[in-house]
Formats: sequence, structure tokens, C-alpha cells
Amino acid sequence: MSEATTRITNTLLTAAVPSAPPEAHQRAAGGRGAGNLSKLPVLCYALVPSNEPGRRIALIKAGERGYYVTDFDGQAMELAEARILVDRLNVRMGVTDAQHQAMVAGAAFGFHVPAADPDHPSNGGTLRTVDASMVNADEGCAA
Repeated sequence: MSEATTRITNTLLTAAVPSAPPEAHQRAAGGRGAGNLSKLPVLCYALVPSNEPGRRIALIKAGERGYYVTDFDGQAMELAEARILVDRLNVRMGVTDAQHQAMVAGAAFGFHVPAADPDHPSNGGTLRTVDASMVNADEGCAA
């Protein structure tokens, strides 16, 4: 990371870690997926690599579909630097990798889905990818 990026990152790490009142999480836990929400942080940060620079770091709120775009990554920040910043922000807030992955799944598909549970097997590490050697093209397809 460049010196300027490091300085900006250190400033963000002290300023960008919001504190939500405990009642916010209790309110969010009242609806569908309440079991999942009890295992999740109130907030976490995520990377949206398809967004343009300056809009790639997003804030996810437990219990809410979608995300809030931040301006934490500058126009000149590389994608790898933005990813490091997201990881550092989440670590600073005590968010585990499994919780982060569950929050991303919940924001995309709803917090009632199994993948929004940090204890779900899909959140135990990196997600598996499917390649051509794992798929038999002759099976499972209706003509």
C-alpha cells in the first residue's frame, strides 16, 4: 500500500467503525431469520468489486436486504487495497470471516436463508467453485 493509502486507511479504521445501540440488533432479530441474526454482528463491511472505484466498499446491516455504498475507497485505490481495508474494518469490529460471508448472503438473499447462518457449512471457509471436470454434461439435463 502506498504511504497516502496507509494514512487514509489508518484514519478510516479509527473513524469508520460505527457503534450501533444494542436495541438495533434486538429490533432486527424480531423478524424472519431471527435465529441467524442472533449470531451476526449488527454491521459489517463488504467489497462490491463490480462497482466503480470510490464506491466498492459497502456497509451491510443485519436483517436488511441490500447494502449501503460508502466512499471509503478512493478513486486511486486498487481493488486489492480496498479488500484489505474491508478486512481490517471487519477485524476491528470483531466480525469473523464466517459472519462476514453470512452477512453478504443475507444482504443478497434474505437473512432467513441457511447461508445467512455463520454456522452453515458454506461459511466455514472459501466457497467451492465448480469447474468443468466436476460436471457430467450427459446427466441431469432434460431435453
